[in-house]
Amino acid sequence: MLSLLKIAFCTALLGVFPVNATDWSQWRGAQRDGAAPGAPWAASLAGIEQQWRVPLGKGYPGPVVGGDRVFVVETIDKKTVGVRALSRATGQQLWQVTWSGTGDVPFFAKANGD
Repeated sequence: MLSLLKIAFCTALLGVFPVNATDWSQWRGAQRDGAAPGAPWAASLAGIEQQWRVPLGKGYPGPVVGGDRVFVVETIDKKTVGVRALSRATGQQLWQVTWSGTGDVPFFAKANGD
């Protein structure tokens, strides 16, 4: 029950930040279809530079982007799960909340990896 309350709290925090067309505000994007609005992808990604990288533990959900933050859920260890808020511009960790739990991927998704 406590884990559900923590997830609800973290989810409620997402409503605090302004959302715009470039936000990835829920699983699979704004329309839950995996589509990113805007101009089509370039034929080549040559010349695009990685801005930042943050190592993450295993996790089933994708990142949620809202305003100037990126929220990620990950398995910290075999008994701990957590949510982190990262700066969208730098990847710097802004805060983290953890709780007891396992981060096992559901059986129907396991075939695609953790």
